[in-house]
Amino acid sequence: MNKLDRTKPPEIINEIKFSLPEIENFDLSNGLNVYFVKKEKLPITQILMLTSAGSKYDDNKLNGLSHLTAALIDEGAGEFDALQLNNEIEKLGSIIKISSDKDFIYTSLLSLTDNIERSLYLFSKILIEPKLEPADFEREKKKKISKIIQLKDEPSYLADTVFEKILFNNSYYQLPVLGTETSAANIKLDDVQLFYQEYFSPTNSTLIVVSNLNSNTIVDLLEKYFSCWKKEIKNNCDPLQLNTKTKKAYLVHKDDLVQSEIRIGNLIYQKNNTEYLRQQILNTVLGGQFSSRLNLNLREKRGFTYGVSSAFNYMQSAANFEVSTAVKSENTAEAVAEILNELEKIREKITEEEVNFAKSYLIKRFPSRFETYSNISSNISVIITLNLDKNFLNDYLHNIKQLTTKEIITSARETIFPEESIIVVVGNRKVVKEQLLKIFNENLLEIEYNDVFFHNSDETS
Repeated sequence: MNKLDRTKPPEIINEIKFSLPEIENFDLSNGLNVYFVKKEKLPITQILMLTSAGSKYDDNKLNGLSHLTAALIDEGAGEFDALQLNNEIEKLGSIIKISSDKDFIYTSLLSLTDNIERSLYLFSKILIEPKLEPADFEREKKKKISKIIQLKDEPSYLADTVFEKILFNNSYYQLPVLGTETSAANIKLDDVQLFYQEYFSPTNSTLIVVSNLNSNTIVDLLEKYFSCWKKEIKNNCDPLQLNTKTKKAYLVHKDDLVQSEIRIGNLIYQKNNTEYLRQQILNTVLGGQFSSRLNLNLREKRGFTYGVSSAFNYMQSAANFEVSTAVKSENTAEAVAEILNELEKIREKITEEEVNFAKSYLIKRFPSRFETYSNISSNISVIITLNLDKNFLNDYLHNIKQLTTKEIITSARETIFPEESIIVVVGNRKVVKEQLLKIFNENLLEIEYNDVFFHNSDETS
């Protein structure tokens, strides 16, 4: 019997064959833009509405208004109060979820196709005729403030909030999506009603439908329930002029922590599909998967952490690179130094073997991104939110294969700037401050815990 030689990777016999589902794109009579994919595997219809009404449209003093509006619009709609609406949805076995981020409010519906007409009726009522009543408003507002209070005790939330505040300083992206206790308390029902009127419209939204029905049937159903929605609103934010050029470290003290939350990153300027793909390969090598450089160093070699990851985060008007991890307090400065060292090294050298592994990893994962109906709508939403070319998904595999190692190194030099990084540490001052001072000297700034959850942008600028 021949022994298995585990020093050699398995031989590749055939390339994975995968056909991307056809994506149709059309407008309804009221201007609502629709992306449609026919998927016949199951008798299910998945619908996702993206409305350009994220937290970047919040006034500073009413930060959290977008999030509260999203929480309230399915609390009663049309002829149904909150309990009746919930019961109607449950009877159908359908699921309606609403969430928000800095750019959009996302409203999704998952329904058996046999129940799609009644489900779509309820879905349209939520988007077109939300009740927005006082009792529901007070309940959702209390839930929101309770959540903010709970999150204030989460070191990871503290680190994310401070990192975004500093990175996007004096811009609409610096505000936390949830808002603060003070700003949430300022929000009145009138503010929610006005926000809904100003931002919810067919011309300010995009609908993604994945269904086993054909496109003609879908168009008829959508026209039946959405053609009465005729407001013409198109909201655009001004382009950002962001500028972070000086490396600085920030320490947020929190008592009794035995670990430090670390965030390190910088702004980037993403321009087109090709650069997006280069960044995906680069990130796979650096910190985007289990055997990445950062994990092999900080987790496997040094035992500082259970895991460390890097990511390129994209919003409509800005983007950034970020490394995230939590390490033992006594290893904080060493971990920060090692991360910065890895950022310097990847700008100097990436091997062809690393690039080929990353390309193979991304190519083999690609079909799994279209397994479920929700997967498909989520992938299409990326095209919309990042303003990518409509053929981005069709050309994905071909374009990934064409990229060279030289291009990935160029991408590293154009997007990762250790000399301009913002470093945020949430930790126990008694253990980590002296460590960090040895690296950063006068470039280490302390932020008091109570100042993290600022009332408005002027208070911490």
